[in-house]
Amino acid sequence: MKRIAIAVLGLALLGTGCKSYNDARGRGDAPIGEYDDSPAYILNFPDKFMNIAFKCLGPNGVYTHTRQGPPVVIVDDENCK
Repeated sequence: MKRIAIAVLGLALLGTGCKSYNDARGRGDAPIGEYDDSPAYILNFPDKFMNIAFKCLGPNGVYTHTRQGPPVVIVDDENCK
């Protein structure tokens, strides 16, 4: 049990070290101010197809997916009226 605790502590310390390494090079996460943590609307597609998450940001729709690529913002989205 003691070995497991030491291993978990070591992994936690290793993870925090990576964060500062990435932050110093501009690759870390942006700081979070106030945010909307309400759930997004999720569109689940069959296997091998990407799922899509949708959320309104004011009158604009923000769409993101489970594959690599930036989110898509639709200005004055009809779904956000």
